[in-house]
Order: sequence, then C-alpha cells, then structure tokens
Amino acid sequence: MGGIYVPKQQFIEDLTEPQIEEIQKRMRPGGSFLSSGFIGPSQTLREVIKADAQALNQYGITYEQIADRLSFFMQWAFREESNSTGRLYCEGVPVDGKFMVFLHRSLGSIPCPFFYSLVRDEKDFGREYTCGAGSCSFEVKNEQDHSEISFPSLMPHLVRDHHFFEGDVPGRLNPEDAIKVLEIKPGVDYSLPKPKEKPSSEPGKKGNWISLLLKFLRAPHP
Repeated sequence: MGGIYVPKQQFIEDLTEPQIEEIQKRMRPGGSFLSSGFIGPSQTLREVIKADAQALNQYGITYEQIADRLSFFMQWAFREESNSTGRLYCEGVPVDGKFMVFLHRSLGSIPCPFFYSLVRDEKDFGREYTCGAGSCSFEVKNEQDHSEISFPSLMPHLVRDHHFFEGDVPGRLNPEDAIKVLEIKPGVDYSLPKPKEKPSSEPGKKGNWISLLLKFLRAPHP
C-alpha cells in the first residue's frame, strides 16, 4: 500500500469529530463520491447509525447476519453472470426455491466514503486508497410474499465494517426490510451457506470452460 494504512473497519464510536465531519462531507448529495449521496442533506451520520442500531436491537439481529445474507445472494448472481459473457446484468436467478436475485452492473466504481485518500507521485499520477468499493446493484425478490429489496454491492461492506445502511437516499437499505424479505432469524449463522455447484458441462469437471477461464483470469499471479 506504499505506506498508506487503509483501515477496513471503522465504527463511529472510534472516530473523532473532525473525522466524522470529513466523512459526512463525502456522503452529502452532490459530493464527489455519489451524486445522490449516502445520507440526506440535513442528516448526520450519528443519527442515521443510531436509528438503525435500535432497529437491529429490536429484532435481535446482528450486522454480520445481514451482511452475510446479502453476500450470499450476491454470490449466486455473480456465479450466474460468470457463465454469461458480454452482459452487464444477470436475469433472475432462483435461490432456495423461494427467492430470485438480479444483478446490474454500472460502468463505474463507487468507493466507500468512510476512508479515502488520493496519493500523487512525482509525475502527478494519482492512486486511490479506499477500504471498499462497488460497481453493481442487486435486487432480491421473495417469491412467496412478493416482497423485495435492492442494494448496491458496497452494502455488505458498509453494514459489516461500518454498521451503516445509508441514510435518506436512493441507495439506502432499510434493515427491517432486509430482515423480513431475506427471512433473517435471530441466532442463525448465515456465514456458512454457499451456492451449490452447478452441473458440470463435461463429465468429471466442475463448471464449464468459461467459468474456469474467468477463475484463472481473476486469480492473483506473480
């Protein structure tokens, strides 16, 4: 990281007032990060996080449970997308016999507003440092009660590592909606379930050649 320390987790209890003010500036609508913002024009980060914490306490649900559940559905969508080359979206993928998940890619990446640093070298080339980023949006529909939620791919990181669901803005995920639509129950560990392997296109091999190629291209290489 070239001497730049990027903290993955930052909770409001650990931040100083100047740090909170700087983060709120990045979160306001019309800011350099996201035109619609992460919190409303008159909202404060403290009040948004406090209200959602009270909701989670009422249901007996943790941030980790919601983040794990969101990641679970995202994994299904990414898996399907890897088998559909040249598309910026993933049409409905059935999950667990009652859910449908959809993926839509944007043409840009949105960095996490909690930590951001732009470091320029002697040639004025800049390198961005952030604790998280996302370039997709998702929809999960509960086919049994016809409820649904939508959220950006940055949301699991915001929830798990910052206890933040966004404020009164289009990208917000209401934690109560997530709990109900995704059927999250108190005390259940949602970090373990993984999508099952799809039937192989060739006997004795897992997945088709496209998914194997994508896996190779995405793997780190010396």
